[in-house]
Amino acid sequence: MKMILLLLLVAYIGENNKAVTSFHIQYKGDLSCDGERIVYLDMDNYTKEDVAKCKARDSIVMAYVSSQFESWRDDASQFRWADTGKKLDDWQGEKWVNPYSENVKKIMIARIKRAKALGFNGVDFDNTDFYHFETGFDSSKEAAVDYTQFLIDESHKQGMFYSLKNSMDIIPELKRVDYYQGESCHKYKECHMYDVTNRPVFIIEYRRCPRSKKLYENAYTVKKKVSMTPKYKVCK
Repeated sequence: MKMILLLLLVAYIGENNKAVTSFHIQYKGDLSCDGERIVYLDMDNYTKEDVAKCKARDSIVMAYVSSQFESWRDDASQFRWADTGKKLDDWQGEKWVNPYSENVKKIMIARIKRAKALGFNGVDFDNTDFYHFETGFDSSKEAAVDYTQFLIDESHKQGMFYSLKNSMDIIPELKRVDYYQGESCHKYKECHMYDVTNRPVFIIEYRRCPRSKKLYENAYTVKKKVSMTPKYKVCK
């Protein structure tokens, strides 16, 4: 049965590789999906009915999920004291987690299964680039690769796509990523780090759209507000 699901997933990915030409992302506000090929929604802020509405417009809908601890999420009480470390800079109520904790992994698997139950096609785990920070745990690139690959593998086991958010430094070490989503790579001159990928890349810029001649040609780029409300502008 698992092999059948895997083959179907691979076939679906291959079928949709060249068809992905647009995307939309929002974490709050009234649902707005207008037939974009990929739609990213915060898993806790939208309902199963919302997901179905976007899918009815032929969108692949991805669930935004944190790979870390967030105090306001329903599963916050499931983290043990030893699972959480230092606070994330500038993000109140968020803490880094131990990437090797079996309890943390159990919670992440439950998040993937919940996304599937809500009808999402895949997951978009945030904050896997913890190698840039002091977390209170092993924050090496090796630990990030191990943790992220675990999330990728578990997502695929559930028949879900996996979208890698940022974490460009470890892209060459990861296997079977389906989509890539990056923030401000034009601003920080990092878009070239996606050159090694052969999957769709979606870029969000917050300050302004780059001039057309400076756009990373292998990606679909939009300008958004940090608040992630529905409004966006396609960068051309």
